[in-house]
Amino acid sequence: PAGSRIKYRMGMTTKDRKHLWAKARNRCSYNFGSQNCQARLVVTKEGRNTTIGDECHIVGEKPGAARYIADFQSRDSYENRILMCGTHHTIIDGDATTYAVDTLKDMKDRLSRDNYRRYFYLRGGDFIAPYAMELKNVHLFIKQ
Repeated sequence: PAGSRIKYRMGMTTKDRKHLWAKARNRCSYNFGSQNCQARLVVTKEGRNTTIGDECHIVGEKPGAARYIADFQSRDSYENRILMCGTHHTIIDGDATTYAVDTLKDMKDRLSRDNYRRYFYLRGGDFIAPYAMELKNVHLFIKQ
């Protein structure tokens, strides 16, 4: 979209893109040490949505990119993307040693697991399937 900082790659499917944004719940995935960003990646001001998030490569896109692996086959897949705010995208690409492939995968997995636990359980720990979220009068209690 016009004015958006996000750069769409032809190789990433719509399904993968939707999965990526849904699992991250519109939040930066950066969580390292005691820092946990959680910045909103689409913000609304005066009724207008602005995308400020980046669909970052975990394994670099091209030679010279952070964490580039020449024979990596799934460059534009869901598995090789992580959502970050612009600040943390710059930080992770500026220090590929600290923010190695496994570190970024762990950040992504941890956020996805935490979001899943927090939003798909009823009081008492009973599981509620995601499709039930569309039902009326279903009262959810966020697990802390």
